[in-house]
Amino acid sequence: MHRAILIMLVAMSLIPLGDTAGKLMTDQSAFSPFFAAWSRFAVGALILAFFVRRAAYKLLLDWRIIARASILVCGITSILTALSTVPIATVYAVFFIGPLISYILAVLFLKEPIGGLRLALVAGGFIGVLIVSQPQGQFDPNLLFAVLAGLCYGVFLALSRALSEIAATQLAYGAFVLLPFAVWNWPGITLELSFLGAVSGTASMAGNLLLIMAYALAPAMRLAPSVYFQIVIATISGAVVFDDWPNMLSWTGIAVILLYGGLSASRVSRPKAQPG
Repeated sequence: MHRAILIMLVAMSLIPLGDTAGKLMTDQSAFSPFFAAWSRFAVGALILAFFVRRAAYKLLLDWRIIARASILVCGITSILTALSTVPIATVYAVFFIGPLISYILAVLFLKEPIGGLRLALVAGGFIGVLIVSQPQGQFDPNLLFAVLAGLCYGVFLALSRALSEIAATQLAYGAFVLLPFAVWNWPGITLELSFLGAVSGTASMAGNLLLIMAYALAPAMRLAPSVYFQIVIATISGAVVFDDWPNMLSWTGIAVILLYGGLSASRVSRPKAQPG
């Protein structure tokens, strides 16, 4: 269990790094979210091509791969659209309806047992996210894309548990589906933006592969609270890269997230052994 948590924390650090690079791409140029999303899939698929056997690409015809990859395409395109105008910490705060969706789906469809303590930990982490978000000012319509990304992410997390053994080829599918949109929005490419695209694609690919590995080692309900660690990294990235420093209330929310995430990995959150 501790190994799965450690892998999960590394994954949850890499994914916000990829989104930070993606936000820089859309902030500093005419890059559309569609092109930024395509470049992320294309870079990941290119790297994996050196490690995945050709026979594995037959899985692209598997309806489960198509369903899972389509959810991922929708989620990544939606979050990059939200990040184009909304601060990264706020996007992640709204985005984190995902773990709650994942928990519900794991109970309903993966037949994982309902645990009051586990549900409380997930809800507690979400409260920390709400503290961090502190919605202020005029409503940005792009926040709706963050909501959509969160819904997609919740389904993706549940499917990561159910389909962990066949997920490697999803990046090639994502690159294929988004290619027409990328060509339509093809911008002028500079060395700096090429570097950002490489960082975005590599970090996102590595983070999602580690996520798949973690979900193959432990039940979705036990790992769900650890997903909140992303908001910590996203808040730090917003401060360092975009000079969007958290206030005291935001730091309080981060502390709450860390508390509930730590409890989820502790012995307190584990089911007691049955005597026998």
